[in-house]
Amino acid sequence: YHCLLFQIYIAAVQLVLTSGAGTGFITTIGSYDKLHNNCLFDAFIMVVFNLIYPFIYGIFLMAFAGLLSMKLGEDVGDFLYTHFELGKMPLALSMIPGHFLWVFLYALMNFMGKFVFY
Repeated sequence: YHCLLFQIYIAAVQLVLTSGAGTGFITTIGSYDKLHNNCLFDAFIMVVFNLIYPFIYGIFLMAFAGLLSMKLGEDVGDFLYTHFELGKMPLALSMIPGHFLWVFLYALMNFMGKFVFY
């Protein structure tokens, strides 16, 4: 029971940190926009992007974790618990057709994630 509460606490902290990261973007956009701009719309767009980005990134990671576990012949749960790291993502990406494009998109997503969350 106490582990469940801890996981809920971690999820709540992640939600607060993700939502709070959008305020820096709102300030940046406000300083470069024209004088009469809809700041409320800009704030809404940035918060929506901050909420959608981790969801898409999570789907991407779990899909490739499933691909790697299938290729290695392991159960997905055991694979995630024992040795799943982000460093193995290029290995998973190299197993699909058109892997140069996917490696580029993965690197771009990680690069853009640095600006969104830090």
